[in-house]
Amino acid sequence: MEQDFNNFNELNAMYGNASIVNNQRVVFNIKVNEYGLVVSINFRREACYTIWFGTHKAYEKIDVATIKYNLYL
Repeated sequence: MEQDFNNFNELNAMYGNASIVNNQRVVFNIKVNEYGLVVSINFRREACYTIWFGTHKAYEKIDVATIKYNLYL
């Protein structure tokens, strides 16, 4: 199912576990704190990029606002 969102409030209405960080970044809490997903969203261009995905334990060790996508991990 495809869904279009014009802003974070629309996204959050469907995905209540989403938290806005900054720099257009959003964090999703997946499976009740088992996993974290950090994405960069450009609502105007309708683009979403995965920045980071991992366990909650690993998530606690990163800085969500500054972590960079690493192609080689």
